[in-house]
Amino acid sequence: FAFDDAFAAISTSIGFEAYTEGGNEPSCLYERADFALYFAKQNHRGRAVAFSEEHERRMKGAALVEQCLRRADLDAEMSLEYQPLHDAETGAIVSFEALARWNSPDLGRVSPAEFVPVAERSDIIYPLSRTLLRKALAAASQWPEDVQLSFNLSARDLMSPAALTQIIAIAASGPIAPSRIDFEITETALVTDFERARKAVLALKSIGASVSLDDFGTGYSSLNYVHRLPLDRIKIDGGFVREMDSNPLARDVVRTMISMARNLNFDCVIEGVETAEQLALLRTFGCTMAQGYLFSRPLAADQVAPFIAARRDIGLPLERKIA
Repeated sequence: FAFDDAFAAISTSIGFEAYTEGGNEPSCLYERADFALYFAKQNHRGRAVAFSEEHERRMKGAALVEQCLRRADLDAEMSLEYQPLHDAETGAIVSFEALARWNSPDLGRVSPAEFVPVAERSDIIYPLSRTLLRKALAAASQWPEDVQLSFNLSARDLMSPAALTQIIAIAASGPIAPSRIDFEITETALVTDFERARKAVLALKSIGASVSLDDFGTGYSSLNYVHRLPLDRIKIDGGFVREMDSNPLARDVVRTMISMARNLNFDCVIEGVETAEQLALLRTFGCTMAQGYLFSRPLAADQVAPFIAARRDIGLPLERKIA
């Protein structure tokens, strides 16, 4: 609906648990409904989701992950891998995105898909983000100065003034120039409190960092948000790319999003590029940057320098450089 000079699109996600006579206590019912709501927001926006046995299993697993996270030595147990972003035309390395990894003494290697949402639902995300940023900055200090670091900020980092102040302080005083840092944010913060999110983006840019909107097209994206933010890049979710081979409509969607980004003077990164054919098609659409297994899987910190050196030493077409 129209509101002043803007357009607001509203959707509702519902999570619920059915009460039965002699069933669970109210606190348990609330916890289960809340978990179902979280699942609805993550996977079924605009729908009502009932708490199920699968949710019960996931909730117990999440509780165990949270217990282990709370007693974890974050500095010792957390590490990062780095996936490159390439110039779509020349193949030059533009940036490396830092991806969190956790090797728990109790649980073994835990997928980011499991522990990051748990951290974001609790206050653990704040020390976790600070720890990972320090590690990422230290790693990036070993790279050539024309290669950026892309670092993911959670919505809670962005929306907490205290947490954001600490993030900015770490970035501003770190071993690389803030202009080499690209902070990736998601749309969650934008719909929570757009004005606060806008001010947070401005604060990040005030130290010289750039800001990207990640997973564009998967959530609440609209021009109402995007054109009002001082962004540098948008990253189009790889799910659209995977559909391009068989779905002409997906190709049209990707072409339109790339065109929109160019018209708004944003760089456009396409995620999930896996084949040379996909890359060739994206080039015809005007894609400026690409990321995906076509170029490289995520690399351990000590693999980044050899990867950079190999690409710079081999003067071959981009497709020939890819192992």
